Formats: sequence, C-alpha cells, structure tokens
Amino acid sequence: MLKLAGEVDVYTCGFLREAVTKAADAGNLFIAVDVQAVEFMDSSGLGVIVGAHKRLKGEEGELVLVSPNKQMRRILALTGLDQILTVRVSVDEALRS
Repeated sequence: MLKLAGEVDVYTCGFLREAVTKAADAGNLFIAVDVQAVEFMDSSGLGVIVGAHKRLKGEEGELVLVSPNKQMRRILALTGLDQILTVRVSVDEALRS
C-alpha cells in the first residue's frame, strides 16, 4: 500500500508516479493508495492516479483509493473519478474486495 499525505501536485506527483511504476513493474497488480491524509490534489496528481488505473486495468489488475477524506471525496466527485476509480472507506474493505 502507498500512503499519500499533504499536497499532491505538479511539484510532488513525480514521487507518486515513480512509486506506482515501481510497484507495478515489480508485478504488483493490486495497488492500494491511502489518500486519507491528502489535503490537496491537482490535475497532475489525478493524472498519475488515472494513468496507474489504466495501466493496472490493462494488466488485469486494480488500483484502489483507500480512506478518502472529505476533501478527496469532493475532488473525486467533482471530476467524476468516483464513478471510474475503485474507492474503499478502509484498508480492511480494500483487502476484502
């Protein structure tokens, strides 16, 4: 599982991209991303999430966002990504799915 905190934006999304790529390249087809402590995510961060989702889906895998706080739920709803991405309220729920 990857845990994100603070701001995920044009300046920091490279770290997320690198972590997701490294995990997927290592053969992890199920990647959970804990977004509970994310205070802000711009389109760059969302682009990394969507790109990882597409890659994993193409490899019969899945990217799951875990524990979105109020701010993240709002961002996901405004962008419509809550209808595309798998979102779980807890780590336990993500692991059961």
